[in-house]
Amino acid sequence: MTEERTRAVQVGDEYHSPAGALASIGEVEIGRYGLLVEGTFQESGLDMLAYLPYELPASGRIATWYGWPIRGTCTINGQSYGYVAFRRSGPRRSFEEHEAQWERTIEAKKAEEGVMQSRPTEFRLN
Repeated sequence: MTEERTRAVQVGDEYHSPAGALASIGEVEIGRYGLLVEGTFQESGLDMLAYLPYELPASGRIATWYGWPIRGTCTINGQSYGYVAFRRSGPRRSFEEHEAQWERTIEAKKAEEGVMQSRPTEFRLN
């Protein structure tokens, strides 16, 4: 019997980077502001780590966005998601560091635009 999906992003799903590289998701951490997905790119064997804030729309690739070195769009199960990430080089950042940086992003956007009102939510299938 096939296991029923309970979330839009789960372990075992395929992550497609903006450059078209494919990774298998090996871990999903669920937080107050978003999901941290981890995996391994299939061709290169390099680690994949992306933070998917619940309220970040998919967009083109942008460098140095509100303290994040990378912002872009990934595709998981045919659905596009906005993501942010720290640089690949250097030490791995913890889930807590990603959540804290997103809190700083919310504050910076509020101060600049007064439009982003982040609230806890979850990715779920209807």
